[in-house]
Amino acid sequence: MGAILDDAGLRRWCVRAAAALHARRAEIDALNVFPVPDADTGTNLALTLGCALQGCDGPGPFAVLARRVVLEARGSSGAIFAQFLAGVGQAAVGDGRRGVDGAGLAAALQSGAAWARAAVAHPVEGTMLTVLDEAARGAAEAASSDGDPSLVDVADAAVAAARAALERTPRLLPVLAEAGVVDAGGLGAVVVLEALADEAHGRDLPELPDGRVEPPPAASEEGDRLSGTFEVMYTISPRDDGSRAVLSGELTRLGRDVVVAGVDDVWQVHLHTTDPDGAVAVGGRYGAVSRIRTTPLREGGCTNR
Repeated sequence: MGAILDDAGLRRWCVRAAAALHARRAEIDALNVFPVPDADTGTNLALTLGCALQGCDGPGPFAVLARRVVLEARGSSGAIFAQFLAGVGQAAVGDGRRGVDGAGLAAALQSGAAWARAAVAHPVEGTMLTVLDEAARGAAEAASSDGDPSLVDVADAAVAAARAALERTPRLLPVLAEAGVVDAGGLGAVVVLEALADEAHGRDLPELPDGRVEPPPAASEEGDRLSGTFEVMYTISPRDDGSRAVLSGELTRLGRDVVVAGVDDVWQVHLHTTDPDGAVAVGGRYGAVSRIRTTPLREGGCTNR
């Protein structure tokens, strides 16, 4: 049997991704124009994974780390990434599985992309979701080709497809074309998948960042007026995991950019709304709410993508 991606390999992938996101967060932040220029997608992704790793010392099961990533999610990009990672992990090492080979990795990436898309109330093309979908498609094509594709073959195919999808994001999302940039979350997805390929190739493992990330630049004076809209994030210990989609539907009546990520016994909620207390109250009908973060958004802007 060829190389496989097992529980330990998934954790090493996350260390690689955290280091890469930390190194490229300013580059990703600078691309952040959708839905408005708020310059923090790279920072949010770096914090989401970096802080989760800092809270999970030692090897341990990947499921524990996946849960921590959900808990530490920053912004909608962080919540979407958390759900992607959880979907990959479930397909790769969930239910007692010992890991995946090339074909199994393709299936795991398809699982992750589907989980990520399902967490978003109103998916938008030309974003991280599109890049993850195309990476999964590229991996599946490599896995179904003649011969016995290795873990490296499939990981490299996923990266190639993701990079191509990233370059196409301005064609799918006019605001990107107008700004002359690719999607920030899409680039974050490419960085994460490149780290996966590094793990498949067995390249040197980078040092884990210490989790300290400088905040993005302050808003300009022109955009520094409060809009009356808030970014709201909180976690729920749900009574019934099957009701997550119902909660997502309810929250869309209170705001936009709704993401409800979930794994095991915890959900992470994200939305932008003018009624933060109402949004928290809705969540409370589905389980115990904790870790509430309410941030005023600047006029014409939002905190995260």
